Amino acid sequence: MQQSPWTIERLATATSTMDVARGKARAGAPDGTVVVAEEMTAGRGTHGNAWHAPKGGLYVSIVLRDLADPHLLTLALGNAVCDALEVAGVEPRLKWVNDVFLGERKVAGILVEAESTGAQVDFLVAGIGVNVNGTTKDFPADLRATATTLEAELGCESCVPDLEALLLQSVGRWVAKVRSGHGAEVLAAFRSRDALLGRSVILADGAMQMRGMAEGIDDRGHLQVRGPDGGRQSFATGSVRLA
Repeated sequence: MQQSPWTIERLATATSTMDVARGKARAGAPDGTVVVAEEMTAGRGTHGNAWHAPKGGLYVSIVLRDLADPHLLTLALGNAVCDALEVAGVEPRLKWVNDVFLGERKVAGILVEAESTGAQVDFLVAGIGVNVNGTTKDFPADLRATATTLEAELGCESCVPDLEALLLQSVGRWVAKVRSGHGAEVLAAFRSRDALLGRSVILADGAMQMRGMAEGIDDRGHLQVRGPDGGRQSFATGSVRLA
């Protein structure tokens, strides 16, 4: 039997698995250290947004070392989540850069944070949150129209431990592709699941906001948006929503 690359610590409750994993990494935790919580009381997503994380979801953060491209890793992890969810019986799509959608609703999110010394990346912490069980009425009012769960989509509860095992196997495969220089495969898989391609979007990056047509990702994984004037810009960062 192949040995698992993961060392897993399970918590009933955490403020944020990202914070716990980061603390462990700072203390020297090795590559492949995984923190799993049944619920989070202060989960977070990108741009400082809160992540609603009650019991019934899957909340995982992973310490990764000797990886220097958090952007490519984020795209790879999107593919990993999709692979696992497809086995569960749904058809996920990826919304650049780190959201996983079922139809027009978000079912999972990815957050990759780097800790560096100067230009040297010391480690990455990769967080994945999946809305597994529960229904949309369980969400805060401001999320009910935009979020979903596997249970809501499939009409039945899912087994969180089984999904966790599938997810970690999938993450291992996609992280290996990043490590071995198969970035083109990561980009191709992301493109095949692109939820924004050909759609009108609004992209915000700091104080800048642009409305245009999403034209997929370039070979760096940056989002390409064609503006009303016909010019196309590529974005490495930013938040995007449908216009």
